[in-house]
This record gives sequence, structure tokens and C-alpha cells, in this order.
Amino acid sequence: PFEPNVPFHWVRERAELRFLTGEVDQAIRDYEELTEYLHNAKDTLRLAEFYHYRGRMEQYKTALDAAARRLQSSWSSSSQVEYLLTVGRIAELHGEDPKRILSTTYKLIMQNRPDYVQVYVDAGDLARRKGSHAIAAGYYEDALERDEENQDALAGLAASYWASRDARLDQALAAIDRLNPNNFDANALRVERLLDGGKIGAALDIIGAMLAINPVHRRFRALEAAAHFLNDDEDAMRKAQEAALAFNPHSSEVYRIPGRIASRHYRFKQGAALQREALAADATDHEARALLGFDLLRMGRDAEGKKELDVAFEADPYNVQVFNMLEVLDTMAGFETLTRDGFQVDLPPAQAPVLGEAVLELLLEAGPALEAKYEVELEKPVRIQIFDKHDDFIVRSVGLPGSTGHLGICFGQLLTMDSPTARPKGTMDWHSVLYHEFVHVVTLQKTKNRMPRWLSEGVSVYEETKWNPAWGMLLDPGHREIIDLDALPGTADLALYFTQPETPGHLMLGYYLAGAYVTHYTETYGEAALVDALTRIGNKARGTDALIAAAGVSEKKLDRAWHGYLETRLDAFNHLDDFAEAMEEGVAAYGEEDWKAAEAAFQRAREAFPEYNADNGPLAALYAVYKKTGNVAGQKEAVKTMLSLSSADLEGWKRLADLHKETGDWRGMADAGVAAVAVDPFDLDMAERLYEAARKIGDHELALKTAVRLGHIDPVNAVVHKLARIELLIMLSRWEDAKREVIRLLEEKPGYWKAQEILLELVEREKT
Repeated sequence: PFEPNVPFHWVRERAELRFLTGEVDQAIRDYEELTEYLHNAKDTLRLAEFYHYRGRMEQYKTALDAAARRLQSSWSSSSQVEYLLTVGRIAELHGEDPKRILSTTYKLIMQNRPDYVQVYVDAGDLARRKGSHAIAAGYYEDALERDEENQDALAGLAASYWASRDARLDQALAAIDRLNPNNFDANALRVERLLDGGKIGAALDIIGAMLAINPVHRRFRALEAAAHFLNDDEDAMRKAQEAALAFNPHSSEVYRIPGRIASRHYRFKQGAALQREALAADATDHEARALLGFDLLRMGRDAEGKKELDVAFEADPYNVQVFNMLEVLDTMAGFETLTRDGFQVDLPPAQAPVLGEAVLELLLEAGPALEAKYEVELEKPVRIQIFDKHDDFIVRSVGLPGSTGHLGICFGQLLTMDSPTARPKGTMDWHSVLYHEFVHVVTLQKTKNRMPRWLSEGVSVYEETKWNPAWGMLLDPGHREIIDLDALPGTADLALYFTQPETPGHLMLGYYLAGAYVTHYTETYGEAALVDALTRIGNKARGTDALIAAAGVSEKKLDRAWHGYLETRLDAFNHLDDFAEAMEEGVAAYGEEDWKAAEAAFQRAREAFPEYNADNGPLAALYAVYKKTGNVAGQKEAVKTMLSLSSADLEGWKRLADLHKETGDWRGMADAGVAAVAVDPFDLDMAERLYEAARKIGDHELALKTAVRLGHIDPVNAVVHKLARIELLIMLSRWEDAKREVIRLLEEKPGYWKAQEILLELVEREKT
């Protein structure tokens, strides 16, 4: 019984404090006494949640049912807003539509009590639990407009920012710190960030501090298991899991969270195995089942992954990521598949005849060379999935649309990427994307998916630049400010550009620096040292430790040499003032039509910052000067230089082709056409230019190949292109092939006299 004259709200507050500090059984007893005395839905619901946390599942179900029954009597004994919040939470736990709950129950409170903060927090929590992080963030922001010190709203906002990789996360965490540095949710996010960055010791320090406050905190026990997993300490991981299961035998998150974090480190096999253990502990953990489905998909096991997602969706049809993924998988059911020598390419039917063979050609050329170089035998089939809609690609990869900056993503044995038709023209060379991601396949398999992301990206940038210098990363003048603020990074600092980038500019600089680092490393210590380092990583060595050991030098010496190299690579930053001054002089001279002075100034600017290739840069300006003065040779040289820095410039290839045509250089036009069609095989204008050039130089094989492509991308003139193919087959003396093509054409158009005439000629030839 209660102590005399003790208000009920004191008992609730004591129970909540006990729960926070790990005295869960005492908190349960407090609420049991409250519900026995008051019989209201709100307290009974909270008791049900405590039972669930403790793993007392039968009592949880009984209490939840009791809370639902007590709703009617609670209408008169509680405030309207508390009653409606209880209605909404019970409806969620019973699996009702969250959109309906938000648009009816919670919206009613917001309309009648717009200053009631808790409704915005609860609405945000509901949206976040269903994966709608942007919607959740909006509700939390509404709450903070009304109470800027509401810790629950700040913690929810931080979690939404974390899930969507929003740079405002640090600001939200700092706001929580000012109020309560021991906030469990905020510190859990800090731990996840540290684990992402490989700072396991620092993560364990925070975990230890939080568990000292609450020894049975299930999330922190799960994070402890995750930290030990990343530290390759299975015994310690199992000990943490056993401690959690001793408190709650259904504590599936002690497997689910380490599994999710394992997959964030691209260790999908281990992630999937941990999710299966989570489901063994709690078969109703639909989040674990969804994560298992995603892991199977990332391993290229689409049928198995879809089966798990179907089950997860049936149990929780309001999970945004699962719904999106199943939609894309339905679309992919209509894809065509091309296979050869251990490679499998899946892509939309209309894309297959244009892009599929070219993809296989690149992989069949690159695969054996990279396998030999990195001393790895790839696990096959290596699957490549190509999408003609960017949102389909990004949903297939991460479960949510958006992320326009991504062109391709590799998971180890599977890589996904955009088709050229999914991107604005002139912004993507699919060859470089495919090659970059395929290098990830090689290095991830080489290191058993243990490779630090920065090093993996660095090797891919290095290899793609070796294959084609026009695919490499260019130095951006905007990077100077970041370098000036952050100073030159050491080997151990490069991971931060990928795990905790402050801005998109930091991330792009990270790619540049990682590629430069691997270039320096191989030039200084040899490619064999790089391969040795990757072997060591595959044998569980840390990335930096492996690079130091393979180089045979100390970390201090390694970084000293790296900084010396980097200072040379960044020398253009020392000439930015000269660059700006020269560009200003050139623009002024151009305006005055002083072409000689303009050319000289733009040339000086080019020498000051050789990698600058923007539309407002010196190379574009030189091209404009040469065009004004009729200097075709100068125009060609300027365009060629721009294309040597960026192969994706489709308009540049067209411009070069037209310049060659203008001077009657049909071979040059054909070469430009081949390069342009490689960048975008679906571009009709460039294919027509290439066909014209091929016919002019008498390259019938090239003309035939281009006519076949035209037939696929220009269906309006399909008959014209089929006739061209027949004529070219005859020129190549491929008589039987020509005859088959004519017969197919006549089957489609029986009255086409030109085809009949060609068929008669072919038949007459057979007689003679």
C-alpha cells in the first residue's frame, strides 16, 4: 500500500527514476501498485512497457490488453490529451496504421492544444520508429519551438539527424550536453559514431560510464557487444550478450544492434548471422528480420532476402524501408540478366542490348588483371545491378530514396549503380563508376570486408586513375579552406573525412586525399607493400597498423613522407591569388576583344591551377577565345585538355567531334564518337555522328556496331537502321547474316520493296 499523503505523481516519478537507473523490478512494483489502485489506461500502459523491457512477455500482453480495456473509464479520470496520447500508443502497439494515428489522434491534440509539447515528441517517436526520419525531425522541431530544453525532443531530433546523416547532429548533441551530459540516447549516438570511426576504446569508455549508471540498460549492453565484435573479441561479445539475456531472455537487440553495426562495416555475413540469433531470441523482432533481409540482398541472395522482407512486411506493413525495397524488387523482377565467366549483370530490358555487353567487356578485361595484382580469387558470381531510375538504385542500395551524390555502391560480391540515363547528361562516365566499384569488390574480398572505408576508397580512386587519368579526382579550390582549418591529415586522420564529414566538401576532399595517399604509398613503398597491407587487414590487423608494417617504417616517418608528398600535390593552393588575378585580367581583355592578351592571361591562370576544369575556368575561357578568333587547332587542344581531366563531358566530346568534321578529320571524329558513345551509349546525336564518321573512313565493323545501337535507341527509324545493318553485312561479306536480317525485316514489313530487292540479289548470288 502507498504511504499516507504521498501524491500519485511522486510514485510515478520515483518509478521512472528507478527505471532509468536500472532498478527495473522496483519500478515495476511501483506501477503495479498504481494500477491496482487507480485502474487507468495510462499507468497500465506504462506497466506493460516495463514488463516488455524486462522480458515478462505474458504479463506484457495481459497489461496491454488491460490498458486497452481501461481506455473508456480513463476518459473521465484523466485529461483529454493524456487520454489521446495513450490511445495513440496503444494503437501503435496493436499494429495500426501510423499515418492514421498521426493524422487523427495526434493531429486532434495538436489542433486543440497546439502548445502541448508531449504530443509532438510522441508523434516524432512514432514516425522515427517507422523509418520516416524527415517527418520525425519536423515533429521534434515543433516540440523544441515550444520547449527548447526538452531532452526527449532533442534526443529524437539527434537520432533523426543521425539516421539521415544530417550535419546538424553535432548541434543537437551539444544542446543535450548542456542540459544533461549523461543522457542515454545522446551517448548511444556518440558510441555509434565512435564505432563507425573505429575508435573502439573511446566507445567502450562511454559504454562503461553509462552501464555504471544503469547496469541493465539493454541498448548499451548491445553496443558493448558490438564494440567487442569490431574488436574481434568474440568471448567478450558473448559475455555482454549473456549478461543482457540473463536480464531479459528475449533481448534480441543484443544481437540485432551488433549485427546492424557489423553490416555498417560491410561485414554482411556476420551481420546476417547475428540477425538470425536475434530472431532465435525473439521471433517477433521484425526489425531484425528486415535487417536480415537487407543483408541477404547485399550479399546478392535476392530470393532469400525478399522472402525475409515479405515476412517482415506482413508483420509490420508500415516500415518505410521494407516497403520501398519490396517495390524495387518487384521492378527488378522484370530485369534481364546477362552472364559470362562469373559475372552477372541485371538491368532493365531496354538497357540490356545497349549497355549490357559493354559492362561485361570492361569486367572481363579488368577482372583477371586485378585478381592477379591483389592476389585474390574472387567469390563468384559477382553481381552488377544497373538501374535506369536513380531512386530505384538508391532504394535497392540503402532502402530510402535520395542521396543524389551516389553513383554506385559496392557490398563485396554485389555492386549497384546508376545507368547513364538515370543521371543528367554529361555528369557521369559509367565506365569510371563501374571500374571504381569493381575495385571495391576486389579489395573488400581481399580483406574479408575488414577494410577501412577511407583506404578502400583510396585504392579505388588510385586504380581508376591508373586505368584512365580522366577518371581521377580533381583538386578543387574550395578545398583550400578545409585544409587551412584542419591542417594536413595524418594516416590515422583520413578516416574522419568519411565517418564524420562536417560538410559534403569534406567528404569529397576525403576521396581526393585517400586517392593521393594510395598513390604516394605505392610510389614510395611499392604496390607489393599495398597488397601486403591488405593481406594483413584480412588477417585482422588495423588499417593504419597494416600500412605501417607493410611499409617497414614508423608511423611518424610514414606521415612525414606523406605530408611532403601532399604539400607538392596541393601546391596550386599557393598560387590561387595568381590564378584569380590572371582570370580577372583575361576576362577584362576578352571584354575588350584583346584576344592576344586574353589568351596570355588565361594561359597563366591555367599554369597556376592546372586541375581547374570548371565551366568558368581557364580552359573554357581559352576555348572561347580560340572560337572567337577562328583558331580551330586551339579549340581542339583546349577541348582535348578538358576531356583529359573529365571524360564525362559529353558536350565536350560532341564539340570535339564537330571540330574534326569541320576540318575533314573523319578519323578524329570517329575516335571522339567512340569515346562519347562509351560515356553515354544512349545519346542519339552522338551515335549518329559516330555512324557518319565510321562510314566516311570505311570502318564497316564500327559502322555496323553503331547501326545496331541506333536500332535500339532510335525506334522511330528502326527500319532505316535495319536496312543499314543489312548493307553493312553485305559489305563485310557476311552473306548469311545479311539474308537472315532481310528475312526478319520482311516478316515485319512484307511489302517493303527495298528489302525484297536485296533478298532477290542475295538469292541470285547464291545461284551463281
